Amino acid sequence: MTTSKVRSGATLGGVTARFSTGEQPAPKKYVDYTVKSGDTFSGIAAKHELSLAALKKLNPQVENINVIHPGQKLHVKVVNAPAPEPKPTPKPPTNKNTSVLPKGIPNTEGMSQAKEYALYSKYVEKYGDAKAKQDLAAGKRVIVGLRVNTPFTRDRPSGGSYDDRLVVMWKDSSGKPHVQEFKANTEPNRRWADDPSQSTKPVGRLVGNKTYHYRKSFNGNFGGNILAPDLRYGNPTVRRDTNRDHRINSKDDVFSGDWGGQGYYFHRGGTTDTYSAGCQTMDQGRFNNFWAALGSQSEFSYVLAQVG
Repeated sequence: MTTSKVRSGATLGGVTARFSTGEQPAPKKYVDYTVKSGDTFSGIAAKHELSLAALKKLNPQVENINVIHPGQKLHVKVVNAPAPEPKPTPKPPTNKNTSVLPKGIPNTEGMSQAKEYALYSKYVEKYGDAKAKQDLAAGKRVIVGLRVNTPFTRDRPSGGSYDDRLVVMWKDSSGKPHVQEFKANTEPNRRWADDPSQSTKPVGRLVGNKTYHYRKSFNGNFGGNILAPDLRYGNPTVRRDTNRDHRINSKDDVFSGDWGGQGYYFHRGGTTDTYSAGCQTMDQGRFNNFWAALGSQSEFSYVLAQVG
């Protein structure tokens, strides 16, 4: 019994016609090379930009590639090889801001680094202290945080969400601006708010629209590398959920003493849990990229803006 494979794109009528006429696949045609004195199989392969395996596949009649003779013909190319199937058109890469952004977080999709730098510079101009503005003018790395107000009430994920943005911005020695953005969290989540460890001191968050100062440090309890408050600039001010309603707003009290933000770090979080009682956190991968963006600089101005 004769069998035939249906070709991609073939119609039923076309297949029927092939069977009725006895159509067979077209025989292959080759470009041949005549072996000359001194030729080697590997040399012929190299001359025609073929691997040894490819040349051997074209010439199954050659039993020993070390034994070829002048005048012998070798196939070096298939003339009527079927055209390769067209490759699917690759989809354009997904940009960083294609998802729906929280209200107040700017959409920087398609912006140049220069335009992004100009955009985030405005937050430093508005909320930065003298040191932050000095750092920016000197081309140093400055961290900008954009916070969206997120309650940690029962209708929200217990593990919190990365709906804020952290930005590292600087200029290199040639004056070229650089900006790197990261989805992040700057607030406590409910899991930590309800944790017994917080029973005497309610969770809180850094007061927005202010500048804080941080330095590189290390703490194994937080996964290794962290940014810790630089207490030479004073204890960070924190607004804590003093009325325990799982919201932080003007009804809650602000602290800068023992209940201040001396323990409010930048550290790595989890995929489904921000691991934050008020720290600035990112998931593992983003935190690693964030840490790389900090470069060799060890001290940073952190300008935190409340945007939503």
